[in-house]
Amino acid sequence: MNSIKFSTFVFFDTETTGLLREDFHPRITELSMVAVNRVDLLNGVKTPRVQNKISLCFNPLSEFHPVAAKISGLNIRNLQTEKDFDENAVRQLELFIRRLNPPICIIAQNGYRFDFPLLQAELLRVKYHSFDFLDCKENPVYCSDSLDLFKEFDDKLIPQNTDESIDRSADESLIEKFPHGRFSLSALSQRVFGSIHVNAHNAEADCIAVIKLIQVLGDSALSWLDSNYRKLSDIKTMYTVNESDPTPLPPDQFPIDHVQSPCD
Repeated sequence: MNSIKFSTFVFFDTETTGLLREDFHPRITELSMVAVNRVDLLNGVKTPRVQNKISLCFNPLSEFHPVAAKISGLNIRNLQTEKDFDENAVRQLELFIRRLNPPICIIAQNGYRFDFPLLQAELLRVKYHSFDFLDCKENPVYCSDSLDLFKEFDDKLIPQNTDESIDRSADESLIEKFPHGRFSLSALSQRVFGSIHVNAHNAEADCIAVIKLIQVLGDSALSWLDSNYRKLSDIKTMYTVNESDPTPLPPDQFPIDHVQSPCD
């Protein structure tokens, strides 16, 4: 694979109605993208001041798994007045990406196994074919998985103790409690920063958590991403959309318009 020196990294996360099961097709309920310039990821561990963001919530037009609703705080009640994932949502994402400095790489935690296949399913529902986002120069936007990155650099993800007065045993205690080999964002944040990231399972907050971890790794992480990427259209959709899956509503119609009676 040819190396591409990406100028912009777009950190991507979703919240959903649940996990894939034989009889259950997940839908996206919240989607966030936080775009950061390459140079700004190399300025220590301070969260970059310059960020371009888009966050959208969606009425999934389908049932929630109760655990997913509890974890994310999103449910059919507080999403009842939101629009579903439709053509306008895709256009918003396209326009957002086309404003960014190319070449562009979208990064998601466990993205190859979950977020990107699910995004492909949502895009297929709207576009009816495999789909690539294009940058302002009409080149494909690529994607990569931060989970694979963190596994590659597991030994570099160590406690960031900047206070020399704190005993080294505190760092060793963190590693013992949150050992190498655990790669959830909560476990990584606990190991590296000593606390879980704020608002876990909020899509934008999860994006910021990945940004902070990549900043710890610095240039070596960005160089790895430059050589470990895929085209979005090469990622297999999470599931085959069929007649049992809801179809997008017309742009001028909201799901709540089709509700026969108020929510209980």
